[in-house]
Amino acid sequence: MKELSFDAIPAKIQELNSRLIRIEHLLKTKGEKAETDQWFDLDQLVNYLPGHPAKQTIYGLVSNRKIPFHKRGKRLIFSKKSIDLWIAEGRQKTVDEIRNEI
Repeated sequence: MKELSFDAIPAKIQELNSRLIRIEHLLKTKGEKAETDQWFDLDQLVNYLPGHPAKQTIYGLVSNRKIPFHKRGKRLIFSKKSIDLWIAEGRQKTVDEIRNEI
């Protein structure tokens, strides 16, 4: 290891600070990506939602478009991020409310 002179300390501190900022950025983006990439099937969603509603309840919400969902072929899938936002909002707009906004 090379000895550090007094005059080189500010440059080394700046280098360490830059590295720390990059590490923080990597950790933040890794956490965000993990959350946006998580998907639930119907069974996983039932277990995730508070109160663990019945599958028929979820199908009713999907049918009335009151819960955010995606459809892959015949399978329903749900984004964790969208579900968390839906829960936080308290409710989705009804079809009539959406029509009135248009």
